[in-house]
Amino acid sequence: MKLTDLTTKQRISLASLGFFALLGLVIFLVAAPLIRQIRNDGLELSAKKKGIELLYQDWRVLESSRKEYLKIEGELNSLPTILPPGEALKFIMLIENIAQSTNNQQEVSVISSNTKEKNDQPIDFQITLRGDFSNLIKFIAYLENAPYYNEINSVQIKGLSDKDIQSIKEGERANLAAGDITSTLKISVYQ
Repeated sequence: MKLTDLTTKQRISLASLGFFALLGLVIFLVAAPLIRQIRNDGLELSAKKKGIELLYQDWRVLESSRKEYLKIEGELNSLPTILPPGEALKFIMLIENIAQSTNNQQEVSVISSNTKEKNDQPIDFQITLRGDFSNLIKFIAYLENAPYYNEINSVQIKGLSDKDIQSIKEGERANLAAGDITSTLKISVYQ
């Protein structure tokens, strides 16, 4: 069959079919890869945007921490590194503040105190904390960064059961739950 033997209607149909086949081939070879590339670029842009948002959030947290540090820097620098004799109460108040800020319940007692007026003898404290394990870790981190030179001599940790919680005084068990811990720290603060 020759092209000249076809009717006009058949030629138009054949030309239309050829045109649509050529158009489909162009779309398949040109437009589809462009659309894929646009979609991949959009996903990459979205990932970069999320990364920038996370970086901005981290920057805001860092900036707020810096402002908070600047606010308390004077107070930190005004405290001495060695506990002055007769000022054990300041250290106990510091321990109470740290325990409160880390959501721990605390009991502080002095194990031994130097009765002599020697400045090189430490004061030994026993600190009992109740709370969860992450709060204990926060407490230890704060204690390590405390302005007074101190040393943790021992740490004992015991899990609290429902029975243990029931044996604690009514007012002290408010924020405790099964799975929390009781920890006893023995520390020395140097004078």
